[in-house]
Amino acid sequence: MNDSVESSIILLTFFTFLIVIVYYLINRQRQIIVRHGSYIQGVWERKGNTEMGEAWFIRYNITANTITAFADPPMLFQASYNIKNETENLVMLELGQLETDPPYPEGTIAEMPIAIDRKRQQILIGDKIFKRV
Repeated sequence: MNDSVESSIILLTFFTFLIVIVYYLINRQRQIIVRHGSYIQGVWERKGNTEMGEAWFIRYNITANTITAFADPPMLFQASYNIKNETENLVMLELGQLETDPPYPEGTIAEMPIAIDRKRQQILIGDKIFKRV
């Protein structure tokens, strides 16, 4: 074989691999790497006192696919969730099948960001600190 044929074969091989790599990168499914999914599961609580001295609390019970809130004074909140995205210490939950008071319209999908602080054993929901119970 002469040099031009060898160069053509090498160039053709290079472009074939390039096309395969580009095709793979375009068509691959974007999978979310979940590091904090099991960490957020459990019972998380925030409590305090009102200006009148009455005690209050909000407690979230997060299981593998549902999140439920218990509170005093009473509050209704229950939803199923999927982890939509995770960026460093921020987990974005996509909530569905919402049961709240006042009720959301049927089929509403909401998002709930949860920031993770493993050192302090706490999470932030809506800029409020919750500690593990």
